[in-house]
Amino acid sequence: MLAFSISDKKENKTVNTLRLEAIDTATKYPSIPTWHQMGDKGILTETTTVAFEPGEPIYLTEKIDGTNARIIALPDGDWLLGSRKQLLAARGDRVPNQGSEAQVVIAALATAAETIAAGWNGPGVLAVYCEVYGAGIGRAWRNYTANRHHAGVRVFDAAQIDPAVFEWDTARIAAWRDGGGQDFGPDSAEAIRDAGIEPVPDLGGIDGADLPAAIEPTAQWLRARLRQSRAVLDEGGAARPEGIVARGADRSKIVKLRFADYAATLRQQRR
Repeated sequence: MLAFSISDKKENKTVNTLRLEAIDTATKYPSIPTWHQMGDKGILTETTTVAFEPGEPIYLTEKIDGTNARIIALPDGDWLLGSRKQLLAARGDRVPNQGSEAQVVIAALATAAETIAAGWNGPGVLAVYCEVYGAGIGRAWRNYTANRHHAGVRVFDAAQIDPAVFEWDTARIAAWRDGGGQDFGPDSAEAIRDAGIEPVPDLGGIDGADLPAAIEPTAQWLRARLRQSRAVLDEGGAARPEGIVARGADRSKIVKLRFADYAATLRQQRR
């Protein structure tokens, strides 16, 4: 089993042994369902996946069409990088991951990871969730830039994790994570700001009762709320937005609303 140690800088002693598999499992971001349940052949149904209540605040951000990535800062100044599904690199790696997209992610995040890890002095492990986009990532990269070598990074969330969790078996960790165990909203803003990573575009907040529950009104709401991407990297970007992410304050409710899903569903309904 792959393992490594983190050390207490002040006392110069090992305080824990963290298994990479456990770190990977504990720091993955919660899955984000579509607002309307996905049916056959990528067509949305009229059933919503979560219930936002009247009076419940919902926070909206632009959904960027790139690849999800993680910066994981450990208490001893060490760090790892991961994609949404797996770990990609760690501080001191000499052989880069050979996947072309992974190399873009590592190049985009390594310097920021060093800065964040050096500035992080919290009691636990800090996971910073980013979107890496542009630079030929995915089919929609031209929405943000005309330059295949121009990559961007935006932070969309952060969580703090108690290192004691890493001593559990991975099944227990996954259940803990899916049950809302990650502590979102730690005092990490300063460390992230020092790394120079901008947040994903903030689209403001709404009341839980104001998110439309039917397909066509939701499509209209999307078009009115976000007409162009606010995350373009240069003037060559087409500025076509992918969609919006809606979150509750504690992240127990998170959904995504993508323009393409609603367009496909409406075309099907009108046949």
